[in-house]
Amino acid sequence: MLYMQKLVVFGETMVEFSQTSPGTFIKSFSGDVHSVAVYFQRAAAKKGQAYLLTGIGNDANSEQLHSVIRHQKIKDDFLLHHPEKKIGLYVINTDYDGERSFDYWRDNSAARDTLSLLSEDRQARLISQRPEYFFFSGISIAITRDNDRDTLWRLLLKLKDNGTKVVFDPNYRQALWPDIVELKACYERAFALCDIALPSLEDIQDIYAVDDEVQAHDLIHSYSGPKEVVLTNGSKGVTYSNGAQFLRYTPTPIAPDKIQDTTAAGDSFNGSYLAARVRGMGPMESVTFACSVAALVIQHKGALIPESIYTMNIQQPHLLSTSPQDQQER
Repeated sequence: MLYMQKLVVFGETMVEFSQTSPGTFIKSFSGDVHSVAVYFQRAAAKKGQAYLLTGIGNDANSEQLHSVIRHQKIKDDFLLHHPEKKIGLYVINTDYDGERSFDYWRDNSAARDTLSLLSEDRQARLISQRPEYFFFSGISIAITRDNDRDTLWRLLLKLKDNGTKVVFDPNYRQALWPDIVELKACYERAFALCDIALPSLEDIQDIYAVDDEVQAHDLIHSYSGPKEVVLTNGSKGVTYSNGAQFLRYTPTPIAPDKIQDTTAAGDSFNGSYLAARVRGMGPMESVTFACSVAALVIQHKGALIPESIYTMNIQQPHLLSTSPQDQQER
């Protein structure tokens, strides 16, 4: 029987409404970690399996979400039902340049109580799965209730002790963090515990006011947690460091008139990068592949592009076995 490496993603899945024309919206289900799980599952194929760790309700939308996750081949072992609450909802607004903004309704979301719903028995079952990767984001931390965050830190330590690599994407949303001191304390704890950091330069600059990629890498490595830092910087590309190497990849630019919606650009990159590593690619091969997925995603509306479009454009041999020339800089 073929062994599949496991990725557990922790956070929130929501009802998503994206506009197709003025006054017309398409309903789907998404969220930053959900998008990571979907794009990981698509690219990892038979070499990886994504699990979603989140709280949902017993309402119609939650049941629809459950069906969607199964259709997306994401495992539902850690989909936790709240007896009273429902899943949240958000609307994507995009401007003429494809840049997006969001309106959220999530204050009473079941996902905010995920760690309260994760009993000791369920924690033990999660740890016993020995997932290769556990992914969470700054949004995952922000929506978690204050009194449950210690549960998250303890869970991460247990997973690491059992061989799991912890992956953290800061994914900074200012509206979720009214207290900058609390934000920095949580992020610094997350950086110290993670093995792979997947930040954007914009996020690090907004929080820490660093000048450039090199300072951002040095800052994150200073917390002694990340063995790998993969820093995205929009159309300017990606830089990678592991303490010994500093590598840069610059993708082919996309014409501005082709950019439809930048939603999930980073999330599709993250899921695809981890999937490429599961498939045995090296760091810069994985970066190149992940950039090709993100480039496709931003040329379509919504976080999750149709699987038929993905398969037609991405699941090609040359994209799954590329070997770019690594450029070392410092």
